[in-house]
Amino acid sequence: MIIGATEGGKDQPPYVGLRPYRREDDWRFAGRDAEIAEVIALWQASQVIVLCGPTGAGKTSLLQAGILPHLGLLRAQVLPVGRPARISAFPIAALPEQHNPYTLAVLSGWAPADSATRLASLTLRDFLRGIPVRADSDGAQRPVFAAIDQAEKLFLDPARPGSCLRAFIDEVTEALDDQPRLRLLLSIREDALDDLRTFQHALGDPAIYALRPLTPDAAVSAVRQPAERAGYAFSPGVAEELVSNISGGKPGGQVKDLHDGDATYPGEVEPALLQAVCAGFWATLPGQEHVIDFRLLRRYGNVPQLLADFCLRAVTTVADDHQVPVTGLLSWLRRNFTTEKGTRGVTEEGKTETAGLPNAVARALEDWHVLRAFRRSGRRWYELQHDCLVEPVRQASLEPGSTGLAAPSTPAEQLRAAEIALADGDLTLAERLAADAARSTAETDLRLRAEAESLLGNVEHARRQPAKAETRYRHAAALFEALQDTSAVAGLLAAIGQTLLAQGRTAEGVDKLQAAI
Repeated sequence: MIIGATEGGKDQPPYVGLRPYRREDDWRFAGRDAEIAEVIALWQASQVIVLCGPTGAGKTSLLQAGILPHLGLLRAQVLPVGRPARISAFPIAALPEQHNPYTLAVLSGWAPADSATRLASLTLRDFLRGIPVRADSDGAQRPVFAAIDQAEKLFLDPARPGSCLRAFIDEVTEALDDQPRLRLLLSIREDALDDLRTFQHALGDPAIYALRPLTPDAAVSAVRQPAERAGYAFSPGVAEELVSNISGGKPGGQVKDLHDGDATYPGEVEPALLQAVCAGFWATLPGQEHVIDFRLLRRYGNVPQLLADFCLRAVTTVADDHQVPVTGLLSWLRRNFTTEKGTRGVTEEGKTETAGLPNAVARALEDWHVLRAFRRSGRRWYELQHDCLVEPVRQASLEPGSTGLAAPSTPAEQLRAAEIALADGDLTLAERLAADAARSTAETDLRLRAEAESLLGNVEHARRQPAKAETRYRHAAALFEALQDTSAVAGLLAAIGQTLLAQGRTAEGVDKLQAAI
C-alpha cells in the first residue's frame, strides 16, 4: 500500500474514503475552489444561507475542509460546526427534562468543550450573547459565522415531537433578531428542502446555494492534487481516464442545465463514489510505486470491480446492522433499483417500509451513498446514487475471496454507530450495537465499556424505563469510578438520581443528586 504525505508531515494516504473530510483534511481537499469562493461570498453577504445538495455531493466535506479553513485565513470569527443530532454517551437523564434536544445538540457542536449540563440551560440567543465581540480596524463588529450541518435531521427524526422543531426554529429566529452579527449557514439534503421552506419566512427568506456533484475537470483535480501533495504523481491522462470510467463522460465536456429533478448532469461525478474508488485503488497499489501510470491503472484500477466491492461493503454492513440476510438485501437492491435495460429503477418510500424492507434499511443505504432520495409529487422516492452503480450492484458477489465483504467492526466503531442510531431514534439498533461494544470490551477497555453502559442507559431512558436505565447508569458509574473520572461519575449520579425520582423513590433520588453536586 502507498502511504505517506509530505503536506504538514502527515503519514496518511491522500484519499479519505467514505467518511466526510474533516477540518484537518484541508490538504487533501481539492476540486471545489469555485464553490468555496461562491459560498463564502454569499455567507458574508447574508444573515442566513442554505447549502443544499443530494446525498454524496460533499456538503459536509466542503464546509469542513474547504469553507471553514478559508474563513480562518480571513481571520473571521468562526464557530465549530453544529448538528441537530447529538452524538454522545453522556447520560441524558441527568439533563433537565424541559431542555430542547435540538438546541443542546447544536450548542454541543458549537462549544464542544462546554459541559452538557451547562449548555442544556441555554437558548441559542443566550449562548451567542456570551461570545465576545470582536471589532475590525474600523471599529465595526466582526460577524460570527455559525453552521448547522445535516439540518435534514430536524425533519426526519421520528423520536422528537414536532413541538421541539417549532421551538428550535423560534430560538433560531430569536437569535437572528438579537444578534445582527450572526451569519448562519444551514446545510441540508435537497430532498428535505421542501420541509425547510415551511419556515423560510421565519428565517428571513434565506439565500440558497445548490451544490452539484463534481464536474469532470474538478474530479480530475480531486484525484491528482491530493496525491501530488502526498509526494506522488499521476502520469498524463491517467487521472482523466479514471474519472471517465466513473462518470461515463469526458473531462472538459460541456454540461447542460437540467430542471426535471435529475440527480446529476451528464458526465458529473459523485464525490462520495469518487472517494470510494480512489481509496480502494490506492489501498491495492504496491508500496514502491510513486508514479501512477496506465500499467498500474489497468491492473489495480478496475472501476466496476472497485464499485462492486464498495456496494458489497455497504450491503454487508447494513444487513448486519439491521439483521437482514445479505443475499436478500442484494436481491432487493437488484430487483428494485436496476432494470433489465441496464438503467436505474425507482422505488417509493412507504409509511414504514420501502419495497418490503423497513425504511431504516433504505435510509442506511442512503447514508452509505448507495441510494439517493428525491421528492416527486410530494412523495419520497429512492434510486441508485448514480448510473455507474447499476452494473456494480449486479456484479456484487458473495463468492469466497471477494474483497468487498465488510471487516468486523471494532468496539469503538460499534459504539459510534450506536450513538448515531440513538440520535436517529432507532433504539433497537442502538441497544444491539452498544451491547455488542460492551461485551467486546469487557476486560480490555474499561472506558469504552463504561460509555457503552451509559448509552444503554440512555436507550432505556428514551423508552421511559427508569428502573432499567438506573441499572445501566449504575454499571457505568462503577466503571468510571474505577477509572477515577469524577466528572463522568457526577453526571451519572445525577442521572441515577433522576431515574430514582421517576420511580417515586424520592429520598434515594435526592441523596444521589446531592452526591452528584
